[in-house]
Amino acid sequence: MKNLILSFLFVVIASSLFSQTKEVSFTLDDRDRLIKLEVELGALNFRVDQLDKNLNGRIDELGNRLDGRIDELNNRMDGRFEEVNKRIDRLEDTFTSLFMWGFGMMLTAIFGLFGFILYDRRTTIAPVRREHDKFLKVLREYGMNDEIMKELLKKAALW
Repeated sequence: MKNLILSFLFVVIASSLFSQTKEVSFTLDDRDRLIKLEVELGALNFRVDQLDKNLNGRIDELGNRLDGRIDELNNRMDGRFEEVNKRIDRLEDTFTSLFMWGFGMMLTAIFGLFGFILYDRRTTIAPVRREHDKFLKVLREYGMNDEIMKELLKKAALW
């Protein structure tokens, strides 16, 4: 079996060696065709280069136009942002002024309430004080005639 495989390989290798020994015929027509093919390939390369330059020019032009549009849009957006910032500043100013007014009104109300409380206490205590003064006056007059009462008023620091 090994001999059969080896002989088969030998035949295949030997036949491939003989097949490469054939000479390829190359004629003048073939040479002319190759020259024409080179000329046409050169023309095709020239056209591809021209198309590439044309396409690059268009891309650059489009890029420049887009850059201009982008700059314009950026400027418009910046303007809008500044408008929004101004509106927010105005709202902050309004809020601050309203807050200050509210704070001032609250302080005024608190001081007014304290004033009313003091006024109300004095007006409520005034009649009681008058009655108290009358009562002390009566006790002092009674203490003028009674020594025990006089001593009691002195001890209570009311004489």
